[in-house]
Amino acid sequence: MKQWILKTFLVSVLGVAGCLSAQEQYESNLREACRARVAGQYLSVYDKVKIAEANVEFLKGKRKKLVEELDKVRVRLGAIEPQIRREFYDISLQEEKAELLATISRLESTIRESQSALVVYENDVLRFRDEEATLKQQIMLLFVLKPMTGSGGGYPFRWEYQDSCPVYNESCDLSPARARLLAAVFEGYEYPEVCRKFAEDSLK
Repeated sequence: MKQWILKTFLVSVLGVAGCLSAQEQYESNLREACRARVAGQYLSVYDKVKIAEANVEFLKGKRKKLVEELDKVRVRLGAIEPQIRREFYDISLQEEKAELLATISRLESTIRESQSALVVYENDVLRFRDEEATLKQQIMLLFVLKPMTGSGGGYPFRWEYQDSCPVYNESCDLSPARARLLAAVFEGYEYPEVCRKFAEDSLK
């Protein structure tokens, strides 16, 4: 009889332990999943900044090469102009002049287009940098940005919660004020359901 009672007790204890383990895993996953979504939101803006900056650098390089090419064509045109005045009926010189003038027109048009595109991307850089700075400031009310070494080509940083927390502990929960700060991170963006759930569960 005593053996049966002991076995029943052990089964009951192990069952409760199993439930707590599942709850621990759920809480941990929910917290971590929300952290990942916060990091993902930041990285989406961070990437926009980097792409716009890369486009600016590419267009600046392209424009520089076009201007250099245009200068060379103009120098060549200037070199044959005296010849043309001396040998007005030289058809080959006339044809070369026409080709040079067409090239100048094409290059000038391409330079204007690249300059217009450059202005757009430079404005994008300013706009995305402002967006990143605002989002970063909001996120840092709840998280810290930790540098990463040996990331193997990945991002050189990682967002982590300000307060480390055991897998299952009430201190993992968000206070009402921090729950509002979490929601504010996604103001203007789609609020991830996992973060909404994490905040709601914290306030229960």
